[in-house]
Amino acid sequence: MNNEKKSPVLTLEHLAPYLPYGLKVVSKINNYSYTLLGACKDEILIQDDLNGWYATNIFKPILRPLSELTKEIEHNGVSFLPLLLLAKVEDYQNNYLDDDESGIPIIGKDVSDFDMGSMTYAHTYRFRFDEELKLFVVDLLDEDGSMISEAINIATRNFDLIKKLYEWHFDVFGLIDQGLAIDINSIERKETNNG
Repeated sequence: MNNEKKSPVLTLEHLAPYLPYGLKVVSKINNYSYTLLGACKDEILIQDDLNGWYATNIFKPILRPLSELTKEIEHNGVSFLPLLLLAKVEDYQNNYLDDDESGIPIIGKDVSDFDMGSMTYAHTYRFRFDEELKLFVVDLLDEDGSMISEAINIATRNFDLIKKLYEWHFDVFGLIDQGLAIDINSIERKETNNG
């Protein structure tokens, strides 16, 4: 029996969710950027800036790492904090509350202030994306930001939220870490250094 590890392969299942959203890809041959137009089993249809169309199987998609959900990004000329917009899709009461001990924004809502004799306690629902589950979840935090219960609820509008990740070109499948996609920041850094 052959126990060799197979190299990861980019598949149609990885690309199809991004098709409606103008995903950019980079040719492995000439390092030019193209727009993804369509895909079939082993090739994609791409378009260059001059409206030329090509079929190829030698490319990598340009994606944004999930770590940027909690950082301000720019998409189609608009700057925003993705996790905050997504949290508001789930529940309009979600807001930016504070930063946790790691400096990551706490997006959610305060849900309770209650008295226990001489002390007052507060709980916060924290909205986040769980990379292992590939779902948006809600955690319950204590007033000091410590975890009381992880993933107590799954977001009710996950389908709409995941579609936003595709629209904003987030790497939902972990393709960057597998070497199957290019981190958008590496391209932006090159353009900044060359400009």
